[in-house]
Amino acid sequence: GLITCRGIREAVSINTALSIIAVVGLLIIVVIGGMVLASGQADLSRPFQISAEGSAPFAVIGGATLAFFALIGFENAVNVAEETRNPSRAYPLALFGGLALAGVLYIVVSFTAAMVVPIDVLAGSDGPLLEVVERGPLPIPGWAFSLIALVAVTNTALVAHIMVSRVLYGMAQEGVVPRVLATTHRGRQTPWVAILVTTLAALALVGTAGVGRLADTTVLFILIVFLLVHVSLLVLRRDTVEHAHFRAPTLIPYLAIAACIFLLTQQQPATWLYAGVILLV
Repeated sequence: GLITCRGIREAVSINTALSIIAVVGLLIIVVIGGMVLASGQADLSRPFQISAEGSAPFAVIGGATLAFFALIGFENAVNVAEETRNPSRAYPLALFGGLALAGVLYIVVSFTAAMVVPIDVLAGSDGPLLEVVERGPLPIPGWAFSLIALVAVTNTALVAHIMVSRVLYGMAQEGVVPRVLATTHRGRQTPWVAILVTTLAALALVGTAGVGRLADTTVLFILIVFLLVHVSLLVLRRDTVEHAHFRAPTLIPYLAIAACIFLLTQQQPATWLYAGVILLV
């Protein structure tokens, strides 16, 4: 909260530093995979195996649903697009470039993890990537890699905090929520009231549910938001826009709407109930 209050430049600088540390952690996994592969001890068939209890289609659906949690950072980035130069050009490049880079890195890391450690061990572990480090040939202490993981989680929380405060600020400017949430600090020009409210809300949420429940609920909300955004996109296309802007292929929003509706049907009733209570509050 204090970092976010300090200013967007400072927050982004810290975000960049933490992101580099997190990427280094992922690259360590990739290096371990390369060394295991070079030694001839890798099981190349294991990444393509499906557990005896599940089926391939349901495994893919479950993975796709969970993967929406990883999209939060990309979705959040749009909320600071107006704080960049030439956002119509910069944001699409950042979005698609980030998705491509992260997608490749995630696939390589996932493949490496399954190649080095048995699938059932990964599935039952609280720290699956730590299992890879401990079984790999690099002499990296477990506590050091745990620290990198903690940095990655902290970075995710920082990014979410920056963006949510901007969402509240924008909604307050539009009169959707109380105007006081649009109050900015005289010196720092940051929406300090919105930042304070989001900090208190985060503390309240952490005290009411575990990480798993919060993650599932976040995915549920993100799916709903994505669904509404794509419906809005189809409606807003009827308007004439004077300035240059990015235009998505028409088929994409229809496919996205269908995908979001399908994935929403896969959510557990308990997740819907918890999400409903949060909305009611």
